[in-house]
Amino acid sequence: MKMTTLLTGGLSRGPGGLVKDLPFEVPEQDAINPAHYKDIVPGYQYFDLMDFILKDWKGSQAHALGNAYKYLMRLGKKDDMPQEIDKAIWYLERLKKDVKENGKL
Repeated sequence: MKMTTLLTGGLSRGPGGLVKDLPFEVPEQDAINPAHYKDIVPGYQYFDLMDFILKDWKGSQAHALGNAYKYLMRLGKKDDMPQEIDKAIWYLERLKKDVKENGKL
């Protein structure tokens, strides 16, 4: 298994895209960093985009929005597409209910 050494203190480009501040080696392909989360937007790792999208959200609302985003971004890359869409809708409905009841946290 090919390994890539990542340095701390900024973004390091690995074979799978941009990865932030990891002071250890990670395999190119593994269960923690699977292909369906790489290159969602060319050159960016899934979590780079997740950090940006969720920066102004908190608590369970951030969790719901993050999961909806996850299922939509990997649509067609992992599981059955209708199943992924149903999962995203479930989290968006949960977020909608929470925002209506509590406002944005």
